[in-house]
Amino acid sequence: MMRLTHLWPKAFRLWAASILILLQLTTGASALGEYQRSNDTVWETALALLNKRQPAQALPHLEQLVTRDPANIDYRFELALTLFKLGQDSRAKHHLSLLKATHLTPGARSAVDQLSVQIDGRNKLTGYFTFGILPETNVGKLTENEIINIGGIPFQLNAVGKPGVSVKVNAGVAYNQKFTDKLQAKYRLDLSSQLNNDKAYRDTSLIARAGLASLARGRSSVESGLILGRRWLAGNPYSNTTGAYLAYSKQAGTNGRINFDLNLAQTRHLGKAPDNNIAYAKLAYTHGISANAQITVSVFHQHTNSTDVSVAGQSFGAKISSVYAFPGGLVAGLSLSQAVDRRDGFNPVFFTEARKDNKTKLDLSLHHRNFRIGAFAPQLIIGIERNSSNNALVDYTNKYMSIGFTRKF
Repeated sequence: MMRLTHLWPKAFRLWAASILILLQLTTGASALGEYQRSNDTVWETALALLNKRQPAQALPHLEQLVTRDPANIDYRFELALTLFKLGQDSRAKHHLSLLKATHLTPGARSAVDQLSVQIDGRNKLTGYFTFGILPETNVGKLTENEIINIGGIPFQLNAVGKPGVSVKVNAGVAYNQKFTDKLQAKYRLDLSSQLNNDKAYRDTSLIARAGLASLARGRSSVESGLILGRRWLAGNPYSNTTGAYLAYSKQAGTNGRINFDLNLAQTRHLGKAPDNNIAYAKLAYTHGISANAQITVSVFHQHTNSTDVSVAGQSFGAKISSVYAFPGGLVAGLSLSQAVDRRDGFNPVFFTEARKDNKTKLDLSLHHRNFRIGAFAPQLIIGIERNSSNNALVDYTNKYMSIGFTRKF
């Protein structure tokens, strides 16, 4: 079987080569003068409409400018401000997040921070809904070998990895209640579901969060609260989760932003599986090359405590990803991740050593700002994941292609 040791260098070389190309394109983007004269005319038209308090009429002109010159800070900020005026906060926050991780003058930085505070401070009920069609070569993420060896003894498997098509659905609602300029309550309900014709591959989670957030002029924020969750597997109730969370975000220098997340949760299974206590921490740093190009590096660690030693253990990993918006409207994302999972023990009836997994995942996403269906832009994601494991049941390769929608345009 193909091993992770040859996948990682190849994947890293592919990622590094792609980053070099994106950096070259970023450097050359500012030199593009093809549309400058017409851009000035469109810009003047947009500003005139904004001065007349006609943001809806100005929006298509600003969209056109950001499509043509995605690295232009002025264009992107006015687009974010106009989206805010029209109540499209999720899209406005997307453009502000690109600007926050960019080198800005003190005046521009203050304007971005103030708009972020205004968005976060709204008493507003918001919602989202996305879905994607996900064909996979190994939907169950199991070995494709019908016969495996365990302790030198061959076993015939009834369930093996096979191709399949799922539908991924994500939906949610959130409400922010402002107490002061720096303190607000946050309530959120999120639904995540994988639907499949084969009942065995159905997986649905419903998670509710309630917490308090402290905001500091858009430069930093701290949020903490409680989590309640329920999960269904194969159409049946599987587990209930209770816990607490902490989220911290801070501007780092002129081009960076740091995010830290901590979750402590107890999962109680509704069947025979033993209960788990999980501590999960993630640290991420986002660096802005320009208003249309970012790189994010993150690391995570998870500790699982359980009376079942085959479930208890440690997992940790790292991910590096980049996003680049090309002049003309095409937006591309590339990510590479590596995760390691080490269990504390094993089931002596079937196995002779504790499970050890090494997973590498590489994916590419593409969407176009000007190609939309309603309020969404169709997005294509192509990827491959390879799990190298000493447990032959879960030693697999999975290739996938997701056709879904995004609001990040």
